[in-house]
Amino acid sequence: MILNNHKAFTLAEVLITLMIIGIISSIVIPALIQDSQNIEFRTAWKKSFADISNASKLVSQEYAGNLTGTCSSHVCIRDLYKTYFSYTRLCNGSTDVIGNCWNTDGAKGLNGGTVLTPAWFGGAALAMNNGQFFYFETDASACNPICYRFVTDINGFKGPNTMGKDIYYAYIFNNGVVKPKGYDTTLLCPSGNGYDCSTKYLYSN
Repeated sequence: MILNNHKAFTLAEVLITLMIIGIISSIVIPALIQDSQNIEFRTAWKKSFADISNASKLVSQEYAGNLTGTCSSHVCIRDLYKTYFSYTRLCNGSTDVIGNCWNTDGAKGLNGGTVLTPAWFGGAALAMNNGQFFYFETDASACNPICYRFVTDINGFKGPNTMGKDIYYAYIFNNGVVKPKGYDTTLLCPSGNGYDCSTKYLYSN
C-alpha cells in the first residue's frame, strides 16, 4: 500500500500568513512612498535653486555684477528674471498671486503652523510651464547685502504646501549670488518650522 505523505499548510496558517503580510505592508509601503516623494521634492528644489542661481548670474552681469539700485518694486524684480524662464502666467500682488501663482494656503511649517500667510504674498510671481511657482519680493534692507527674496513651490497647487517639503526659500544678494534660507544659522531641520531645510536639503545627498 502506498501512503501519500505530502505536507501542506492549513487554511488557518495561510490566513495568518496573509494577515501578517498585510500588516507589514501597511506599515512599510506608506513609508517607502513618503521617502520617495521626499527625494523627488529635494531633487526638484536643487534644480530650482540651480535655475534661479544661473538666472541671477546673468541678471547680475547685465548690471556689471551689482544689483544694488536695480529695482524698487516686486514686479521689476520678477521682470528682470522672467526672461530666463518658461512661464504660463505673471502675477502681481497677493490678490493675484494667491490662487493663480500660489496655493490658497500660503505656506505651512513642518511643525504644523502657518509660516507664510496668503496675505504675505504681496510681491510678484511666475507660474512656470512645469507647474512650479516662483515668487519674488524686494528686501527691506535695500541690497545691504540682500536685495531680493525668492520662494518656490516646486509642485505648485499640489500638497503638502509645506516649508521644507515642497516649498523652499532663498535670498538673492547684491552681487547676484543666491543663498538658501538657513545658510547662516544652526540648522533646525526636520524639526522647527522648515525654513532651514532649504539649506540642509540643498546640500545633502
